[in-house]
Amino acid sequence: SQHSLTELHSIIDLTPEEAPQHPVREPARLALIPIVAKLNFIRDKTNILPEKAEELKARYRRLSQAVGMINSNQIQHDR
Repeated sequence: SQHSLTELHSIIDLTPEEAPQHPVREPARLALIPIVAKLNFIRDKTNILPEKAEELKARYRRLSQAVGMINSNQIQHDR
């Protein structure tokens, strides 16, 4: 809710050198780190139902795809 998925998806051209200073993408990318840690904790330390775990993973993937990956100075949002 802190990062606009629409804004993130609109980022297309970005070099690896520019990425750490990007005012929209970089904070969103950094926000993914504790989410992964929480997902791992939930998976390893709780008795979450498999269906619920898959739902959480799908929500994470949606966020991760919005951030995207840099490939040839382009952001790929379809990982």
